[in-house]
Amino acid sequence: MSLEISPPLPTLNANLGAGFSANRIVTAQVAALMQPVMGMDHFLMSDVTFAPHPHAGFSAISYLFENSPGAIRNRDSLGNDFEMGPGGLIWTQAARGVVHDERPAQVGTAVHGVQIFVNLSSKNKGLTPRVFRLEGGEVPVWSDAQGDRVRVVVGQFGGVRSPVVPAEPFNLLDITLKQQIELPVEPGWNTVLYVLTGEVEVTADGASARVAGAQAIALRGDGTADLKAVNPAHVLIMAGVVHDEPVVSYGPFIMNTEAQIQEAVHRFQQGGMGHLEALP
Repeated sequence: MSLEISPPLPTLNANLGAGFSANRIVTAQVAALMQPVMGMDHFLMSDVTFAPHPHAGFSAISYLFENSPGAIRNRDSLGNDFEMGPGGLIWTQAARGVVHDERPAQVGTAVHGVQIFVNLSSKNKGLTPRVFRLEGGEVPVWSDAQGDRVRVVVGQFGGVRSPVVPAEPFNLLDITLKQQIELPVEPGWNTVLYVLTGEVEVTADGASARVAGAQAIALRGDGTADLKAVNPAHVLIMAGVVHDEPVVSYGPFIMNTEAQIQEAVHRFQQGGMGHLEALP
């Protein structure tokens, strides 16, 4: 089976008030290339932006880059209340439903990271919600003699494996690309490559594409893609199993049918996802 490189995935800038700005991959037109990734915001947040809100049917991931000036505070209806610093991961496997709230640990100090929504298959949407945490210093790292470095935040790369094991396999890789690495692409998976800074040439099966900062592409098929730094680059890889299932989204809920959406809304309204009071 050959390995395909998509055309560039559209992105846009999204601002929510003065304290939140993001570069967002627009998923509506390219869902088939991205699933199970349902959305990604590469954000800077320096002020309280979101009130406590529910999620169900998917996982909401917050990953802070190592250069984040500040930490993020996470609270949820499971009783968690903690801060996560630069380089750390919060994987909220919402599944049946949870209410959570994330904000800068110190208002006015920017948090630099990504928020990613990853769909769950129908068999796992009813799981009890769970939160996985990984401090920045706990993220395993692969590196080579050329200065290339891969933080294996979730999943595996080059024989290095993350201790975070969500319900469904997923790779979240934070790459500092100085020269060149080979990226395996699994059959039956979609792989999304997002470049934060620099420029990367991606080559697979004789085809190639250049991807610059704030741009993304998708890879699918079976094989190995060659990533070469045109300029030293910071790259994020998001990869997961494609679900051959219908998808119905409504606000903070991702299900397979409209009836399941209505049931999730009712469950939230009746307190079945727990409660979380807003902070002053």
